[in-house]
Amino acid sequence: MMANLDKMNVINKANPNSGAFKRGNKPWNVGISGLSGGENSQWTGGETVNASGYVFKIVSYTKNGAARYRLKHRWVMDQYLKSFDKKFIVHHVDGNKLNNDIGNLRLMTYKEHNQEHSRLRRLAKCEILKKFTSVDQSPQ
Repeated sequence: MMANLDKMNVINKANPNSGAFKRGNKPWNVGISGLSGGENSQWTGGETVNASGYVFKIVSYTKNGAARYRLKHRWVMDQYLKSFDKKFIVHHVDGNKLNNDIGNLRLMTYKEHNQEHSRLRRLAKCEILKKFTSVDQSPQ
């Protein structure tokens, strides 16, 4: 055992950036069980945004301490209605996935939701066509 510690000291002298501690040094976090919540510099308030732009909120923790997340717009609607059938879609009225205010959320069936997005796509297509087909008609 002592020979291994001597080897560590040799390694540390040869390469101080090896990541190994010299004999007698203690890491700064010895005895700290972990920083949680607002004490942790990485704490984001229990919310995160995924690659699709939706906000996820921590709603509970498992027995081993892992966080359980839920889509925040569904959580907000659930808090407002006290519960709703999971087969419904929670739609962002203004299209902003970060705006989870109850006034911006609407409960819809899958059919209604698909129809709404179809309508919005048609409107967007019309606006693009208008932009490209409008020709300056002023006389030269």
